[in-house]
Amino acid sequence: MTGHDANSADGREIPAEIIREILLRLPTRDVTRCSAVSWRWFFVVKNPTFRKLHAASHAVVAAPSELLLVSDRQDKHHCVVEASIANVSLAKPMCCLTLSPEYRLTNVCGAFLCFAPATINREVPPVVVCNPATGERLALPRPPGYGLDDLVALGFSPTTKDQAVPVNGGHGRRTHRMLVIDVASEMHCTYRLPRIEANASVNAFELRGRLCLAVNTGSKVQFRVMPPLDWLDATTNEDNTKLNWDLLYSFDLDSEKVSCGLRSNAPRAAWLEDDEILCYRLGDTLYKYGTCGHSLIANKEPMQWSQRLILPPTPQKICRRWAIYSGYRSNLLSPLIFRPPPSEEEEKIIQFENVLLETLQLNKSKGLSAADITDEPAAKRICS
Repeated sequence: MTGHDANSADGREIPAEIIREILLRLPTRDVTRCSAVSWRWFFVVKNPTFRKLHAASHAVVAAPSELLLVSDRQDKHHCVVEASIANVSLAKPMCCLTLSPEYRLTNVCGAFLCFAPATINREVPPVVVCNPATGERLALPRPPGYGLDDLVALGFSPTTKDQAVPVNGGHGRRTHRMLVIDVASEMHCTYRLPRIEANASVNAFELRGRLCLAVNTGSKVQFRVMPPLDWLDATTNEDNTKLNWDLLYSFDLDSEKVSCGLRSNAPRAAWLEDDEILCYRLGDTLYKYGTCGHSLIANKEPMQWSQRLILPPTPQKICRRWAIYSGYRSNLLSPLIFRPPPSEEEEKIIQFENVLLETLQLNKSKGLSAADITDEPAAKRICS
């Protein structure tokens, strides 16, 4: 079936309103496929209003979070870094980005990835936001007074649906405290971290709506969760002496793996897979534990891992790093939502260009030949 035939069996076009209603009921990956049906479908999906409506639809909001595999490799001249993004849950590649070698992925928030440079470079923007589902990216302008000690991350407010890139001054920050920023109100507060040993390795991730810390000390790893948000909202004392991090799980690690990991500074990471499988990576070993049927109740006794996987080693001659990030929720929103609103003149130019391009492509998709658009007398003269 051709793109023109896909609109209707008898050749009549389906109204754009009906196409939009159909697409709003589909998950993101199906909408992306449908955008290739015809130019008419493409322009419906491209429309910013449709993208906002689709991001708020039940098909997107109710979808489970997914895992992303982000790996990067420097070119032989160390001038740029190619970051490859793949969806682990679907086992499919998504997109590639070319960035300056200073950039690192700071966090994943909803459908967006936030990259920031690890070193000060006045020639590169401080933040790059990307939507891997669409491949779109946006470099944000440098805020006043931005420096190396500033913290950059992408945040989201579930109540107001606002998204922002907070930049917090890192001068004088205390390493035993955690900074929490309310994206909607832009208010912030610090909270006490759990008491851990100085040589412990800590990884943070979201566990069913609560912040969880995976604390690795020696051959043990413990998972502690922060109190619920309603408890935090009622707490205004900055000392937060009553803040208790609940211990949920405690596991033993292979002593040999831990010793090897400490010597080689092996990468560590923690995440929740498919909303029920607790994962912890130590070097080339991946530990898994099925939490299905287990509520968030403290368990101080060491537990047994459900599975141990040996990961393929990265070839030594390839300068490549990789990491798993949880909490990704695919949608079609453009990173352009982080830009300041366009002026009235810029808005008119954008609307004109979109209408012009849509008109040209829609007429082209109808497959008009030269004979269809040539006046009849001229056609007779050519044939005679």
